[in-house]
Amino acid sequence: MTCRQSFESLPRWIDDVSKFAAPNVSKVLIATKADLESERVVDSSEAAELARAYGICMFLETSAKSNLNVDLAFFKLACQLKSQYESGVCLETSNNVFRLSAQGVSPISSKWSSCCHFL
Repeated sequence: MTCRQSFESLPRWIDDVSKFAAPNVSKVLIATKADLESERVVDSSEAAELARAYGICMFLETSAKSNLNVDLAFFKLACQLKSQYESGVCLETSNNVFRLSAQGVSPISSKWSSCCHFL
């Protein structure tokens, strides 16, 4: 919530995820550095609205420094994945793994392709 440039890059990153990920991939929007309220440049309601606009069902503000919502973010994502699994929604596996960054999308070498495959 302290970097307007990152927030403004979100639509492109979300589009990249939609383009390259399996159709049923779980998406969450996690805002970091919630402890730096005096440096906030993105309002929570603005981020929540962006999440809604892109069909992202979970938005949380977190802080690694104060441990705010860090465990909750992982717990909620795990619950979402468990629910999908139990309802029979399976993610397609793919050998095409890409890195998303401010500079765009780039392929990741196959030796790292299964690092976080379940996401």
